[in-house]
Amino acid sequence: MSRIHFNRLGILCGVLLAVNGRAAVEIYDFPKTAPLADDFIVTANGQPVFVYDTKVAAVASFGLSGKAEVRVRPRAGFHEAVIRPLSKGIKPTITHGEIVFTLDAPMQLSLELDGNIARPLFIFVNPPEQRPDRLDAPNLKYFAPGKIYHAGEIQLTDGQTLYLAGGAIVQGYVRAENAGNIRILGPGILDFSYEQNQGHSMIALKQCRNVEVRDLLLVDAWGWTFHLFQSAGILVDNLKEVAWRRNSDGIDIDASRRVNIKHCFLHNGDDCVVLKCTRANDDFRTTEDIVVRDCVIWNDTTGGNGLEIGYELRGEAVRNVTFRNCDLIHILSGAAISIHNGDYATVENIRYENIRVEDAHRAFVEFRIGLSRYSSDHPKQANRRPGVVPTGMADGPWISPPDKSVYAAKRGVIRNVAFKEVQFTGLDFPPITLIGYDDSHGISDVSFQGIALNGQPVAAWPPGKMKMQHASKVRF
Repeated sequence: MSRIHFNRLGILCGVLLAVNGRAAVEIYDFPKTAPLADDFIVTANGQPVFVYDTKVAAVASFGLSGKAEVRVRPRAGFHEAVIRPLSKGIKPTITHGEIVFTLDAPMQLSLELDGNIARPLFIFVNPPEQRPDRLDAPNLKYFAPGKIYHAGEIQLTDGQTLYLAGGAIVQGYVRAENAGNIRILGPGILDFSYEQNQGHSMIALKQCRNVEVRDLLLVDAWGWTFHLFQSAGILVDNLKEVAWRRNSDGIDIDASRRVNIKHCFLHNGDDCVVLKCTRANDDFRTTEDIVVRDCVIWNDTTGGNGLEIGYELRGEAVRNVTFRNCDLIHILSGAAISIHNGDYATVENIRYENIRVEDAHRAFVEFRIGLSRYSSDHPKQANRRPGVVPTGMADGPWISPPDKSVYAAKRGVIRNVAFKEVQFTGLDFPPITLIGYDDSHGISDVSFQGIALNGQPVAAWPPGKMKMQHASKVRF
């Protein structure tokens, strides 16, 4: 395999460096025909930043080494500006209709005016760009800045690198099967708006190993945005997704192991991070050894949850999973944290640590074991089309058969789940639901430690906001 070297690049390669003392801002060279959002004017260290238009947000992205003064001038009038995640502690000043703040590291932010989350400004600050030394390297597929490419399907094989330079817009999707040592890199945009194909993933990796994905911005998924299936040894770092359609899951970790997700911003119209096991085989009977950390999560109104395990859990186990240091800035449809075991897997050894929930009203935690319309053994009359389940049998996606014992053999369990240092911002206690299937297929050993609401420690959840059935050893 030929080796592709990467270097930090400057103005000669299409990135404008705005130097201010020791700080450098990289301004990406977008094509003139790129969709421009004209409702925000953005500069970084005095340099104009292109603002990309999407249906649900304006998006400004640039690279940064050191510090940058960011100025945002909305075209419409406003009174207040909030920058999320709140944990970043960024308090902008507002002078004559201009919002000013300073950044000193790469991060992903949502700027919201007067509580309007229908049209935020997303600010994606990337690490300094590193592009290949040799653009003609045999294992490299390179997309240069300043252009829109109609690429369609991009196939990757063993040892190949796909690189989207800052300012490149690639209308296409990525596929790799039974491939190893592949990389998908660069702060360019992978755009799927042209596809209009429900159920078609933007990036799908099947039976792959040793994969690195960094820095991309994925826009307008029509199905699962990023699907990992029966794969191992995966690193996803600084991935941004701006998706909003129904079924636009963010990252689906499916019958895979040794997956590290970090520093990502996921705005999706369904589950943002979701662990599944849709099909198991001799090599991949489990989904395990997963870490999701330092991510910003926004679940939109069309469905899904924030951090989800389920529904399709048709393997031996989902285990050894850690969600750490994540900000759930808006959970508008489902639960902030959920495990929906619709099949027969054992879900165990799950940890949620240093999680901050800023906006979630429907549910804090929703754990459930049962028969659903997604289950492998669901009755024929209960498919995924709405309105076909007989009256009295359906509870949302869940099915309540007249005789539960008929389906008990293919139900699983949930056990050994720990919450540690979870903070809420809000006016009320969002509900906790822990519902098992029966005494043999229940939920056990769930602990809550260091839970706080608006900065105040919570020693117990109000009984009216906590529902439990077939659940044992639940401790605050």
